[in-house]
This record gives sequence, structure tokens and C-alpha cells, in this order.
Amino acid sequence: MGSKDYIIEEIPPKVYAAVRYNAEGESWEGACKIVGITPKTVRKYRDLPQVQNYREELIKEKLLHSKQIVINAFPTVLKALIKRATNENEKKGYVANGASQTLVSYMIHLEQNIEMRKKLEQMEQQIAALEGGRVIDMKD
Repeated sequence: MGSKDYIIEEIPPKVYAAVRYNAEGESWEGACKIVGITPKTVRKYRDLPQVQNYREELIKEKLLHSKQIVINAFPTVLKALIKRATNENEKKGYVANGASQTLVSYMIHLEQNIEMRKKLEQMEQQIAALEGGRVIDMKD
């Protein structure tokens, strides 16, 4: 057994449980209360690399799951926004205005993202060329 395995085994399971609750949105104090340990105990371990890595992985998983929910709902949300933005019978003008503003903002960000991807690809090609020892023109 390596020294890293030994360190991980020494961290109490309740600390990992508190870290999990914290990664899910609980405050540190709330997470400790749920699992039945003191915040002092968690403070003792939470800055260790393996605990930080565990928390970061939990957060990444949560973000991926949330992103998938948004992606799945996006077509329905977009249709609803378009319907509200183009509904001539909408009695509350701010509803149509808000929906329109959201759609315009989305389109602007979409175009910006496309441009940024193009620039990133150009930079990656320039870096690859530089690594290959070729001189390239940095002007657009």
C-alpha cells in the first residue's frame, strides 16, 4: 500500500460525506451538521489535496449533469421564448420584450462563441507551426 493510499484511509468517512454535501450546495457548517461532525474536524482535512480533488470531481459531475438538463430542455425553452416574443396578443409588453431580449442576447453570444472558436483554432495552428519551427504571419 502506497503512502497516498494510507493518507486517504486516514480521512474519516464523515469528512468525505460533509465534502459531498458541501459540493452539492450546503454550507460547510450545514454539511457538518447533517453528517454529525464539527466544522473544526472538516477544516483539519478539507485543504488536503485528495479531499480537494474529491470535492472538485463532485462539482464537475454536478455541472455535467446540470449542463445535460439544460441541453435537453433548450429546444422547448427556445420555442416558448419565440412564442412569447412573437405573440401579438400578449397583454404584458414586458413579457414579450424580455423574451425578445433573451433571444437577441443568445444570438449575440452564439456569434461571439463562433468567432472565439475560429480564433482559438487559428491560434492552435499558429502554435503548432511555431513548435514545428516555421515562422508564420501573426496578422489576421
